[in-house]
Amino acid sequence: MRHGTNRSNTPARRVSWFLVVATTLSLCDNIATAADKEFTLADVRAAWAKRQKRVRTLEIQLDRKYTVLRRAGRDKGNQTTQNWSIVVRIDGEKFDMRLHKSTGLSERNAFDGKTSFTLSSSAELQEGRISSRRHAFGTRWVFLHPITVCYRPLVPTMSGFEFKDLRLEPKKSGETKVDGHLCQMLIRKEADGREYVYYVDPKADFMVRRIESRSKGRRTSQWDISLSHDKKLGWVSSKWTWEFYPPEATLNKLSATVKVTKCEINKPIPKSEFRIEFPPGAKVTDERKRKK
Repeated sequence: MRHGTNRSNTPARRVSWFLVVATTLSLCDNIATAADKEFTLADVRAAWAKRQKRVRTLEIQLDRKYTVLRRAGRDKGNQTTQNWSIVVRIDGEKFDMRLHKSTGLSERNAFDGKTSFTLSSSAELQEGRISSRRHAFGTRWVFLHPITVCYRPLVPTMSGFEFKDLRLEPKKSGETKVDGHLCQMLIRKEADGREYVYYVDPKADFMVRRIESRSKGRRTSQWDISLSHDKKLGWVSSKWTWEFYPPEATLNKLSATVKVTKCEINKPIPKSEFRIEFPPGAKVTDERKRKK
């Protein structure tokens, strides 16, 4: 009686299975190593610089809903809302920002590379200002912070910070999930003790998904940023919310919701868009000459 050969136990087959198992284990090790890999501030800077270089000019339109919740006085519990449309133009380090209400233009800020311009308009008065100082765009208009952090993170007058002042938290202590995405914290401290935390997503080209400001261990404001992926731009900020948390229960609570409605990149923008021609009758202060 002849017995058949057990092919599954031949030397050649055993060697083949050994190679499959070894290869699989090696791939798993590589995946684990990649997942656990510590990135550096240099990696963040490289990704930010690449995005900043790719977007030479930018014209972006936004809808903003601004809400004030009154928490004291006769109006306690009342909530008021303002709807504004905003247009922002950026060319290199030049910028122009216009806020519109239903009654017309209400605020404009521009910087042409050398001179800053401001124009505030109301039904009763139009006031302007000219200055040789660079306007701190990113710090004054806090609800627009996600634009500057996305497209001009390495321009301090737009982003509101110097990159060298950022500190990367260690992976184990600095990992936090934001809207289901694992992010790493970058921390910046001000001289007065205030602290800003930027939650960057390594899987989205180190884009910022959340910004927190803190004072004496207390959160004072927060931006939550929704990202989308564009074929030309890569990851971009598409909408965000901003909330201000007052230190006292009697102070008004402020919040804003901002949505990008249109975005165009690298189209020519006339130089005249970054200067303000003040209308007749406007009260203009020229700080360069210290006279009105």
